[in-house]
Amino acid sequence: MTVFPYLFITAFSKDPFGGNPAVVLFSDLTLPDEIYKGIAINLKQPMAAFVAPEGRISPESPNVASFDIRYFPGMGGEAWLCGHATLAAAKAIFADEGRVPPQVDTIEFRSLASQKVLRATRFGADMIEIRLPACIPQEVSQEQKTRLMPFIHQAFGREVDILHIAEGTGSYGIYVMIEIKEDDLKNSVVNAEPLRGTDYTAHVITAASSSGKEVFLSRMFDPEYIIGGEDMVCGTGHCLIGPYWYRKCGITAGQEVKARQVSSRGGELNLVWLESENVMALRGSLTILGRGELYA
Repeated sequence: MTVFPYLFITAFSKDPFGGNPAVVLFSDLTLPDEIYKGIAINLKQPMAAFVAPEGRISPESPNVASFDIRYFPGMGGEAWLCGHATLAAAKAIFADEGRVPPQVDTIEFRSLASQKVLRATRFGADMIEIRLPACIPQEVSQEQKTRLMPFIHQAFGREVDILHIAEGTGSYGIYVMIEIKEDDLKNSVVNAEPLRGTDYTAHVITAASSSGKEVFLSRMFDPEYIIGGEDMVCGTGHCLIGPYWYRKCGITAGQEVKARQVSSRGGELNLVWLESENVMALRGSLTILGRGELYA
């Protein structure tokens, strides 16, 4: 039997009942895949992140430590990348005494599934920042909009006023962005199942915010890979809708903006679009919900 030390953490919220939860487990990453998948399914959290128990300190930069990581969603399978689980993994490493020397403020995670490296850095008093590739969504054709609208109306259970539909490109090609009105976004019970017919995986639905506290609001639906069909707070989705709102609102790239996801748990994100680098910096608070050992 293998022992897995773990921390249970929610990202993008200071509220223990808010944000997007992830379980971070320190583990040998060469075990049979069935073990990681089985643990993730047992936990039934949006994501389980398995992190190598020991990191490597950079000889050139003693403030940087590198760890290998794997991501397994609660519905099974393996994900190449997960923004909120990466933030949670960094929080777990910083919070687990002795895991890294005190001078380390940056963690480089190498995803074994994609071989991509993500950096997570302490930011301010209680936030962690990760930087992900950004994408400027491209408006779909009128023909495509006409095809998609019935699926959206079915998901909302009524006709909603659709202001704009755009799709991601490149690695964001599985994403579609749908702008609607604020009241429809905040006050609707959404059934994600009809969205399976759109041919997109991730459906990021967004609206301008009238609160004055944030620039825009969002919800994200993925009935194929997410338990319950709705992502509580989606980091990667903001890499798509962030540039859209920067441009629509005339916000200068490099300026920090606030965004809020209005799922049942809710979450707050601080964004900085680094347009010249084609990067979105995501900053969020995290809350530790528990820690212990798991046996498998």
